[in-house]
Amino acid sequence: MNNPLRACSPGILTLPLLILAHHLAMLPHEYAHSLMAWLLGFKTAPLALHYGDASWHSLLTLGQMDENVDYYAIYLLGHQSLIAPIALAGPALANGGLFLGCVALINRCSPSKRWRAYFLYLYLLMNLGNLIDYIPSRVFSTHGDMGNVAFALGLSPWWILLLGGGWVAWAGYYSFHVILPRMYVLLPLTSTRARAKLLILSLVVLLGFFGCAGISGYGAASRELSVACLATIPGWIWMCWPGRVWVKRQIQQQRDRLSQNNPLSKNKHTG
Repeated sequence: MNNPLRACSPGILTLPLLILAHHLAMLPHEYAHSLMAWLLGFKTAPLALHYGDASWHSLLTLGQMDENVDYYAIYLLGHQSLIAPIALAGPALANGGLFLGCVALINRCSPSKRWRAYFLYLYLLMNLGNLIDYIPSRVFSTHGDMGNVAFALGLSPWWILLLGGGWVAWAGYYSFHVILPRMYVLLPLTSTRARAKLLILSLVVLLGFFGCAGISGYGAASRELSVACLATIPGWIWMCWPGRVWVKRQIQQQRDRLSQNNPLSKNKHTG
């Protein structure tokens, strides 16, 4: 029996897949905080999160969910420095690790698995977004994960931006220089218009949604950085436009890689 999904474009389910990917990125993030606090002896139950209420907005965005860790109590107990690994566990271990996992799996996908590749790509965006919404968007915040790291280690936010910014910059570069051209081939998207839609979706998710995380409630610096993220979207579209020579070159390289990994293609050339 033919799978009806094969006849459909993955794009038709983009919104529900984005919501699912968002939840699957947020939950490990918060559980990583909680688990690290439990491992360090500051929680009795590693799965005891604050899940928020049952309103549609809370369920849809998980905006009220947090790790349910009492950082102030940890400070009062004289373990200020241990706040840092708890705060870093979410973005660095959970989302950073899941981002690398998505990269590895997408690089193993074939065009016959385009639905899998598309979901993995959306999941990659969600995990990368969970890095961008801290660095750079909220790196200068006095609360939240980056504020807790700065307080715990007595570091200037500039050091966090310098050290963490390099990793986030590499992740963004690899996503748009390697992974996105590969997605054009895997889905496959053959027209400039179709490719541009995926490019714009990616930038809106990363910079329009996650990049604006500090727009309110995190101080003037976070607000300005969030506005800057939003303002750079047109520039990134221009630089990464599918018709550009470097993008076409990357697409061809991805085609060549997939051809080399395809046994049928190898037999065709050697037969």
